[in-house]
Amino acid sequence: LVVANLGGRRLILDDRTKPLTFLETVKELRQVVADWGPTRILVEKKANGAAIIEQLAALMAAGQLLGPDGKPTHVIVEPIEPEGGKESRASAMVPTLEAGLVYLLDGAPWIDAFLGEVCRFPYGRRDDRVDALSQLLTHYGVSSAAGRLLALCVA
Repeated sequence: LVVANLGGRRLILDDRTKPLTFLETVKELRQVVADWGPTRILVEKKANGAAIIEQLAALMAAGQLLGPDGKPTHVIVEPIEPEGGKESRASAMVPTLEAGLVYLLDGAPWIDAFLGEVCRFPYGRRDDRVDALSQLLTHYGVSSAAGRLLALCVA
């Protein structure tokens, strides 16, 4: 997910959620940085998370992580370790959603898949979008002014 912080509100700008290999994940993150220029990337420290963090650091050190202007860029890469299960994290974000503090881009090509997964949770086939959003809201909270743009990778 790519999310902007708008004075205590979160605007979900992009969702590229899909099953990816390690190399595909790194490639997708490079593209997200090139497309959106996030100031921070959150990476879940499980599965390939540690390797993804190392690869992003190596790309930045080599000047191979490029921003929207095509120039080498640096982002803050934050490892996160979510607490509790997916359902408890999802329950914790319900008040934020009910308060109208999370916005989606009307007409975005990914919106039907996003809403479908959220509405079927926890009984749907997939739960990655719900998990990503709940981790982002838990990690930063809603009132945090942690950064202009955030990207989240659930490894």
